[in-house]
Amino acid sequence: IPGDHIDRRPGAFLGRRRLRVGRVTPPYEIVVQLPRGAAGTDYFYLEGYGARVRSDQTFEVKVAPVILSADPPAARNGQQVLVRGRWFTDATEILIGKVRSRVVRRDLRGGSILIEVPRGVPPGAHTLSAKNEALTSEHTRPFVVLATASIDRVSPDHAHWGQQVRIDGLALGRSVHIWFGAV
Repeated sequence: IPGDHIDRRPGAFLGRRRLRVGRVTPPYEIVVQLPRGAAGTDYFYLEGYGARVRSDQTFEVKVAPVILSADPPAARNGQQVLVRGRWFTDATEILIGKVRSRVVRRDLRGGSILIEVPRGVPPGAHTLSAKNEALTSEHTRPFVVLATASIDRVSPDHAHWGQQVRIDGLALGRSVHIWFGAV
């Protein structure tokens, strides 16, 4: 940080957060280290010679958004998922695999984003990631896109009341309900 009248033992701050001073080159330069977890925009302050001075311009610490959880951790295409995290902004995108999800609603404080699972994502485990500008972070747990039940074939083509019919398809588990008209 260039400046004027920097003494040998200055105190350096980013907002209210104290910074570790790495090197001081009196009277015109100081090098500081940003601590982990520093994020946002604020002014630099230097303390020295009994005075506290603020920088003329703000400084922005850019950090990648962090996903803390997804609720539910598995969903079908088109279903909504609440993604909780830190450092979400209005520009934060949530990706499932490499496909961008549609944002349904954002928390005004930046703590959560309600998304819709994109229709084009194939069933299976995918990386859940958050992206701001050029900064991306991945969630530690995979997000599972569940298969949507579908009917491929029915045999026989015609049946009488009470006759058994074979239905072949995708993701036809015990929780799937089969309807014929309204029945």
